[in-house]
Amino acid sequence: MVEIMTGEELKQLRIKHGVSQAELATALGYMTKGEANRSVISRWENDRQDIGRRAELALQGFFYQRGE
Repeated sequence: MVEIMTGEELKQLRIKHGVSQAELATALGYMTKGEANRSVISRWENDRQDIGRRAELALQGFFYQRGE
């Protein structure tokens, strides 16, 4: 079974790279009425919603580009 990134791992990566939830939501294309939908990131970080495999791949790509 493939292990999915946890909310705490996501939060630590985001903080390490100095990225806000809104900036991350924008980079991943999570927008509502033209504004960043940071609630998606918050739900992931607080384990209220699972990070899906596709989202995890997008997150890995985002942080890889930033030097993780």
